[in-house]
Formats: sequence, structure tokens, C-alpha cells
Amino acid sequence: MVGIHLTDVPFWHVFQPPKDLSRDEAAFIEKNETWQKTEGAYALIQGTRPQTLAAGLRDSPIGLATWLIDKFYAWSDCHGDLESRFTKDELLTNVMVYWLTDTIDSSFLPYWDFVNSGAVTWIAEAVK
Repeated sequence: MVGIHLTDVPFWHVFQPPKDLSRDEAAFIEKNETWQKTEGAYALIQGTRPQTLAAGLRDSPIGLATWLIDKFYAWSDCHGDLESRFTKDELLTNVMVYWLTDTIDSSFLPYWDFVNSGAVTWIAEAVK
């Protein structure tokens, strides 16, 4: 296996951390809380105003590319040099998948569902 992408693991613990955390677990939760404050606003925007954001991204290929590539930059270990981790073709392919299939709107639906159903409900449904 070259890599694996996991989504929202353990995202919900940031909102409801267990009370009996070890020092390492508490540090992990604190690191997640810091990340949410500095990088997690995208999830709130996609969860509360998905159609507003999607309309702008669907109308502008540059806007869409900027939104998506910013995530690659911020969330990868590129140390300020995005092309040290991704080729322009890889980045453009990712953008084009959303652009050509017109699916940026539907990609926001899990965020909307999470915000509107609540973390516990969403997790219970995901585990089924």
C-alpha cells in the first residue's frame, strides 16, 4: 500500500473527549483542537453554507483550483514547496475531477449532514 486516506478520524473526540485521557491522548486531543482552530474552518463553511461556497467554486475554475490546492498545500508535508509532493498534473487532475463532473456541491454534503445532524448521530449512522 502506498497510502491511505482516512476522513474524520478521530474528529468527533475533539467535541466530546473522554474524561480519562492519558497524557499522550490529552496532547493528541489538544493538537486536534489547535488544528481545528487554524485549519478546520473549511469544514464549518462547507457544513453551514455549502451552496454559497459551491456556487462560487462551480462558477470559477480559478476559485475551485485555489480552494482545493490550498488544502493540498496546508495539509501535506510539503514544507512550503507544494511541487516537492505533488506534480502540477496531479493537482490539476484533482481539480478537473470536481470541475468536469460538477461535483463540488455534492462533496460538501457530508459536512452539511454532520453539522445538521450532530456528531453523535453522524457517527452512529457511519458505524452501521
